[in-house]
Amino acid sequence: MFDKITPIDSKWKRYLFSYASIGRKDIGFYSNFGHGDSGDDAFLYQAQDLLDTKILPMSKRCYTFNPHRLKAFLLGGASLFHWQAPYIPRRLLKKKKWPFPVILYSAGINCDYGASFSQESLDKIHSLCSLADYITVRDLLTKEFIANLGFPNAEILPDLELMVRPKKTTPIKTKDHKTVGITLTPHSAFNEETFKKIEDLFVDFTNWLTDNKYTVLFIPFDSLDSESTREKKLLDSILKRIKSPINASSANADLSPEEILNLIQTRCDFMVSMRLHSAVFAVNANVPFFCLSYNMMHKGFLQEISLNELELPLSHVSSTQKLQDKFQFIVKNSLQIKRQMTSQKIRLCNEITKQNEIIKNLLK
Repeated sequence: MFDKITPIDSKWKRYLFSYASIGRKDIGFYSNFGHGDSGDDAFLYQAQDLLDTKILPMSKRCYTFNPHRLKAFLLGGASLFHWQAPYIPRRLLKKKKWPFPVILYSAGINCDYGASFSQESLDKIHSLCSLADYITVRDLLTKEFIANLGFPNAEILPDLELMVRPKKTTPIKTKDHKTVGITLTPHSAFNEETFKKIEDLFVDFTNWLTDNKYTVLFIPFDSLDSESTREKKLLDSILKRIKSPINASSANADLSPEEILNLIQTRCDFMVSMRLHSAVFAVNANVPFFCLSYNMMHKGFLQEISLNELELPLSHVSSTQKLQDKFQFIVKNSLQIKRQMTSQKIRLCNEITKQNEIIKNLLK
């Protein structure tokens, strides 16, 4: 069972708690933790489990970067290689070398389609890679990205959520209809027009699914204590407009990552994933899916599992027909998709285990 991350709501408390431990040395992990996204928090939980050690979560919502407290420092996730604002502690880049190992841990490229990296972002990422003692990235696309910056020796450490184990809950009664799980994203770069487009698309798509005897289950990834309410507002707006509310609903927003995985595994026959974490969970649960993508991170993951055909870029979708066509594709090819996901999950989990054993030795 994972311990829930508790954000520290005050800047001054974050500093106090981060600097109060005199003489104690911790392994710190800096990423986008503590803002109520179950997928991001699962990354920390699984790292702690794989490395078999307690890790101090560091972010703008958890503990502050304090080099005097560290015996090792991990940085990872997609926020690290962000095209606009790489999520890196400013103090870290003020030195070219630190007296503790700095490890890039399953870092991933994060660039929206149609966007490009600023020179400032590239310079920060270059500086970070220069001071790192060991670099792992989560997919080949990210490996190629930093190779172009002059760092060709990164190792692949795939998405850790592939190794999350589901938490068993009360068995669900036998379903009359097949269920389609849907995850949407309240991406901060989306404007009001894009949000309206997503709402309209999924109202029509949900109506089409229920007309075709499917049950629809929206799966929130933002928890009840999330600092953002955009996902909830989007789901509420969609559910108010659908024709058959008895056949469409939203899951609870207070589920742990293990419970979300169990929900996908036990309730969903197919998935439509706008969130990368939900696509990783779908592979973990062996549920056929497609990605409605808007960012290179989706492309990188699908390349890693050799299922590029499961990507549908949001910019290519002007009507629900595209969603219907892609959904019918995964239904028709579900057995082949499941076989491919099973074999790729085994391969990637072996890589995850291998890289974590190497990193364990670096942390000693």
